[in-house]
Amino acid sequence: MLTNDSIDVFMLQKLQVKQARYLEAMKKGAYVIDVSDINTQELKTAIITNPETRANIEVELMKKRIESEKNKFLADSAFVLRKYEDYRKGEITRSELAEKGVNVI
Repeated sequence: MLTNDSIDVFMLQKLQVKQARYLEAMKKGAYVIDVSDINTQELKTAIITNPETRANIEVELMKKRIESEKNKFLADSAFVLRKYEDYRKGEITRSELAEKGVNVI
């Protein structure tokens, strides 16, 4: 029995889609099945029916993703800056920088 405001309906739909893909793949003789389309975050928020709560969760997730991207950018920038400073001091050559993926013009 499937009930409203539960993940049962959502999971049943996902299971039916996955089963259909599996059967189609087996007909074609596939040995590997791609399941990368399953989004665990979507599963976690699927049962939240309050739009305000759901929006707040999605905003928090976006903040975390943007913060992660910012930190990656800052780390990359710090790496390039350190290598450039080493280059300016003569501690590293242009070819050594090129080997590490840093282009000096």
